[in-house]
Amino acid sequence: MPAGVVSRSYGVGQNGSIAPYLGLGISFANVDAGTTRQTFLSLPLRLGADFRVMPGMSLTAEMQIPIGDGFNDSFGVMTGVNLPF
Repeated sequence: MPAGVVSRSYGVGQNGSIAPYLGLGISFANVDAGTTRQTFLSLPLRLGADFRVMPGMSLTAEMQIPIGDGFNDSFGVMTGVNLPF
């Protein structure tokens, strides 16, 4: 899916930062099963932030909201931790 994302990082404390972001994409789905033939177009909106807790460790949280999508009309929530390997 083609998408665009904008973000800005803000310093917090000595080593931390927070980077909120907003993304918008274009998603296309085609259903062709038996007698059902439908095409769906939606604009998934992504709202999230990356919290850099210390050098090498960050926490991420994101919510994705599909706009104008009758096929996949639920939203998703994602969280995670990024660690160096």
